[in-house]
Amino acid sequence: AWDPNPVTKADAASMCAAVRRVLVPFGEFVQISFAQPHFRMKYLNGFEDCENSSEGTVSQCYHWNITQTAFGEAGCLESFIYICKKLD
Repeated sequence: AWDPNPVTKADAASMCAAVRRVLVPFGEFVQISFAQPHFRMKYLNGFEDCENSSEGTVSQCYHWNITQTAFGEAGCLESFIYICKKLD
């Protein structure tokens, strides 16, 4: 199983917590990345039980709803848009 370095996890958690802190209620954080959902969703969920993460996932750690969309040609520099909408 893929398990990132503890420093990477701490950095990602710090970033997500800071984003959540500055978002207005129901504000959105948009992230565009080459990272595929099975990797990126773990960060955006706070490394909770993400094995079953899918579009519409609510992160209990950051209390935001996460949606993701792919764009570009599959398998050839496909990119992903992740939108985290604060729930309060």
